[in-house]
Amino acid sequence: SATQLYNFSEQQLYVILQLSDKFQSEDGIKFAIDHLALHDMPPLLRMSLGIKYRVQEWVRTAANQFMRQPVGSLSVEDFRQLGDIAHIIYRRHDELEDRRKSASLGPPSFRTSIGPASGCTPEAHTSCHNAWGSFWTRQVPKLLLHPDKAQVKVFDTPAPSGLNPACRAAFLDGVRHFKYEVLHFETYIMQEGVAEIITHFAASA
Repeated sequence: SATQLYNFSEQQLYVILQLSDKFQSEDGIKFAIDHLALHDMPPLLRMSLGIKYRVQEWVRTAANQFMRQPVGSLSVEDFRQLGDIAHIIYRRHDELEDRRKSASLGPPSFRTSIGPASGCTPEAHTSCHNAWGSFWTRQVPKLLLHPDKAQVKVFDTPAPSGLNPACRAAFLDGVRHFKYEVLHFETYIMQEGVAEIITHFAASA
Protein backbone atom coordinates (compact mmCIF):
# COMPACT_ATOMS: atom_id res chain seq x y z
CA SER A 1 0.00 0.00 0.00
CA ALA A 2 1.01 3.66 -0.29
CA THR A 3 1.49 3.87 3.48
CA GLN A 4 3.73 0.77 3.64
CA LEU A 5 6.88 1.70 1.74
CA TYR A 6 9.73 -0.64 0.89
CA ASN A 7 13.39 -0.05 0.17
CA PHE A 8 13.61 -0.70 -3.58
CA SER A 9 16.26 0.74 -5.86
CA GLU A 10 15.17 2.95 -8.75
CA GLN A 11 16.15 0.23 -11.22
CA GLN A 12 14.01 -2.33 -9.40
CA LEU A 13 11.07 0.07 -9.39
CA TYR A 14 11.44 0.70 -13.14
CA VAL A 15 11.28 -3.07 -13.71
CA ILE A 16 8.19 -3.33 -11.48
CA LEU A 17 6.59 -0.44 -13.36
CA GLN A 18 7.33 -1.94 -16.77
CA LEU A 19 6.07 -5.40 -15.79
CA SER A 20 2.97 -3.96 -14.13
CA ASP A 21 2.27 -1.94 -17.25
CA LYS A 22 2.81 -4.97 -19.47
CA PHE A 23 0.38 -7.09 -17.45
CA GLN A 24 -2.00 -4.15 -16.84
CA SER A 25 -1.68 -4.31 -13.07
CA GLU A 26 -3.03 -1.02 -11.72
CA ASP A 27 -1.93 -1.90 -8.19
CA GLY A 28 1.60 -2.65 -9.40
CA ILE A 29 1.77 0.62 -11.35
CA LYS A 30 0.56 2.58 -8.33
CA PHE A 31 3.04 0.76 -6.10
CA ALA A 32 5.97 1.64 -8.38
CA ILE A 33 4.84 5.25 -8.81
CA ASP A 34 4.39 5.76 -5.05
CA HIS A 35 7.91 4.49 -4.41
CA LEU A 36 9.56 6.26 -7.35
CA ALA A 37 8.14 9.51 -5.99
CA LEU A 38 10.61 9.15 -3.11
CA HIS A 39 13.58 9.15 -5.50
CA ASP A 40 15.28 12.14 -7.12
CA MET A 41 14.66 11.23 -10.76
CA PRO A 42 16.30 13.18 -13.62
CA PRO A 43 13.78 15.66 -15.07
CA LEU A 44 13.68 13.99 -18.50
CA LEU A 45 12.82 10.61 -16.97
CA ARG A 46 10.31 12.19 -14.60
CA MET A 47 8.67 14.00 -17.52
CA SER A 48 8.56 10.88 -19.70
CA LEU A 49 7.09 8.69 -16.97
CA GLY A 50 4.70 11.43 -15.89
CA ILE A 51 3.32 11.72 -19.41
CA LYS A 52 3.12 7.97 -19.98
CA TYR A 53 1.44 7.16 -16.66
CA ARG A 54 -0.59 10.39 -16.35
CA VAL A 55 1.14 11.65 -13.19
CA GLN A 56 0.53 15.39 -13.50
CA GLU A 57 2.64 16.31 -10.47
CA TRP A 58 5.67 14.66 -12.08
CA VAL A 59 5.06 16.59 -15.28
CA ARG A 60 4.77 19.84 -13.31
CA THR A 61 7.93 19.15 -11.28
CA ALA A 62 9.95 18.22 -14.37
CA ALA A 63 8.63 21.26 -16.26
CA ASN A 64 9.78 23.53 -13.42
CA GLN A 65 13.22 21.91 -13.51
CA PHE A 66 13.51 22.31 -17.28
CA MET A 67 12.41 25.94 -17.13
CA ARG A 68 15.12 26.72 -14.58
CA GLN A 69 18.09 25.02 -16.23
CA PRO A 70 20.02 26.53 -19.17
CA VAL A 71 18.68 25.49 -22.58
CA GLY A 72 22.25 24.61 -23.56
CA SER A 73 22.20 21.76 -21.04
CA LEU A 74 19.57 19.93 -23.13
CA SER A 75 21.07 17.38 -25.50
CA VAL A 76 19.81 16.51 -28.97
CA GLU A 77 18.37 13.33 -27.46
CA ASP A 78 16.59 15.40 -24.79
CA PHE A 79 14.97 17.50 -27.51
CA ARG A 80 13.99 14.39 -29.43
CA GLN A 81 12.31 12.80 -26.43
CA LEU A 82 10.63 15.99 -25.25
CA GLY A 83 9.18 16.78 -28.68
CA ASP A 84 6.80 19.75 -28.63
CA ILE A 85 7.56 20.37 -24.96
CA ALA A 86 11.17 21.19 -25.90
CA HIS A 87 9.91 23.96 -28.20
CA ILE A 88 7.84 25.42 -25.35
CA ILE A 89 10.89 25.41 -23.06
CA TYR A 90 13.12 26.94 -25.75
CA ARG A 91 10.60 29.70 -26.57
CA ARG A 92 10.09 30.64 -22.92
CA HIS A 93 13.85 30.74 -22.34
CA ASP A 94 14.13 33.13 -25.30
CA GLU A 95 11.61 35.41 -23.57
CA LEU A 96 13.69 35.34 -20.39
CA GLU A 97 16.89 36.09 -22.28
CA ASP A 98 15.29 39.00 -24.13
CA ARG A 99 14.03 40.45 -20.85
CA ARG A 100 17.44 40.15 -19.20
CA LYS A 101 19.21 41.79 -22.13
CA SER A 102 16.69 44.62 -22.21
CA ALA A 103 17.01 45.20 -18.47
CA SER A 104 20.82 45.19 -18.62
CA LEU A 105 21.03 48.01 -21.17
CA GLY A 106 20.94 50.73 -18.56
CA PRO A 107 20.02 51.56 -14.97
CA PRO A 108 16.43 52.43 -14.05
CA SER A 109 15.43 56.08 -13.89
CA PHE A 110 17.24 56.72 -10.61
CA ARG A 111 18.16 60.22 -11.84
CA THR A 112 14.57 61.41 -11.53
CA SER A 113 13.26 59.04 -8.86
CA ILE A 114 15.94 59.34 -6.16
CA GLY A 115 16.72 62.73 -4.69
CA PRO A 116 19.73 63.63 -2.56
CA ALA A 117 19.83 62.11 0.90
CA SER A 118 20.40 64.14 4.02
CA GLY A 119 24.02 65.20 3.88
CA CYS A 120 24.16 65.31 0.07
CA THR A 121 23.52 68.52 -1.90
CA PRO A 122 21.62 68.72 -5.21
CA GLU A 123 24.87 69.70 -6.93
CA ALA A 124 26.82 66.78 -5.47
CA HIS A 125 23.92 64.45 -6.22
CA THR A 126 24.66 64.67 -9.94
CA SER A 127 27.93 62.89 -9.19
CA CYS A 128 25.97 60.25 -7.27
CA HIS A 129 23.83 59.50 -10.32
CA ASN A 130 26.88 59.38 -12.59
CA ALA A 131 28.80 57.14 -10.19
CA TRP A 132 25.88 54.79 -9.82
CA GLY A 133 25.29 54.67 -13.58
CA SER A 134 28.92 53.69 -14.13
CA PHE A 135 28.76 51.10 -11.35
CA TRP A 136 25.54 49.66 -12.80
CA THR A 137 27.08 49.31 -16.27
CA ARG A 138 30.08 47.42 -14.90
CA GLN A 139 28.38 45.18 -12.34
CA VAL A 140 24.62 44.67 -12.61
CA PRO A 141 24.44 43.24 -16.17
CA LYS A 142 26.49 40.28 -14.92
CA LEU A 143 23.64 39.46 -12.56
CA LEU A 144 21.01 39.78 -15.26
CA LEU A 145 22.81 38.09 -18.16
CA HIS A 146 24.45 35.27 -16.21
CA PRO A 147 22.00 34.38 -13.42
CA ASP A 148 23.18 30.76 -13.34
CA LYS A 149 26.82 31.68 -12.68
CA ALA A 150 28.46 33.06 -9.55
CA GLN A 151 26.51 36.21 -8.84
CA VAL A 152 28.00 39.60 -8.19
CA LYS A 153 27.24 40.61 -4.60
CA VAL A 154 25.93 44.08 -5.35
CA PHE A 155 24.66 44.62 -1.84
CA ASP A 156 28.05 43.80 -0.29
CA THR A 157 29.95 46.17 -2.58
CA PRO A 158 31.29 49.39 -1.02
CA ALA A 159 29.81 52.65 -2.26
CA PRO A 160 31.08 53.30 -5.81
CA SER A 161 33.71 56.00 -6.15
CA GLY A 162 31.92 59.35 -6.41
CA LEU A 163 28.73 58.18 -4.67
CA ASN A 164 27.96 59.93 -1.41
CA PRO A 165 27.72 57.20 1.27
CA ALA A 166 24.56 58.88 2.55
CA CYS A 167 22.86 58.14 -0.79
CA ARG A 168 23.94 54.51 -1.03
CA ALA A 169 20.95 53.11 0.89
CA ALA A 170 18.48 54.91 -1.37
CA PHE A 171 20.15 53.62 -4.53
CA LEU A 172 20.31 50.06 -3.18
CA ASP A 173 16.62 50.26 -2.32
CA GLY A 174 16.03 51.23 -5.94
CA VAL A 175 18.04 48.21 -7.10
CA ARG A 176 16.09 45.92 -4.79
CA HIS A 177 12.86 47.19 -6.29
CA PHE A 178 14.21 46.81 -9.82
CA LYS A 179 15.51 43.32 -9.04
CA TYR A 180 12.08 42.41 -7.68
CA GLU A 181 10.44 43.57 -10.91
CA VAL A 182 12.86 41.55 -13.04
CA LEU A 183 12.53 38.43 -10.89
CA HIS A 184 8.75 38.84 -10.78
CA PHE A 185 8.68 38.92 -14.58
CA GLU A 186 10.97 35.89 -14.81
CA THR A 187 8.82 33.98 -12.32
CA TYR A 188 5.77 34.87 -14.39
CA ILE A 189 7.42 33.59 -17.59
CA MET A 190 8.44 30.35 -15.88
CA GLN A 191 4.96 29.82 -14.46
CA GLU A 192 3.45 30.48 -17.89
CA GLY A 193 5.86 27.96 -19.41
CA VAL A 194 4.95 25.31 -16.85
CA ALA A 195 1.22 26.02 -17.37
CA GLU A 196 1.68 25.70 -21.13
CA ILE A 197 3.43 22.35 -20.71
CA ILE A 198 0.66 21.13 -18.38
CA THR A 199 -1.97 22.24 -20.93
CA HIS A 200 -0.10 20.38 -23.67
CA PHE A 201 0.09 17.35 -21.39
CA ALA A 202 -3.67 17.46 -20.67
CA ALA A 203 -4.55 17.91 -24.35
CA SER A 204 -2.60 14.79 -25.26
CA ALA A 205 -4.51 12.67 -22.75
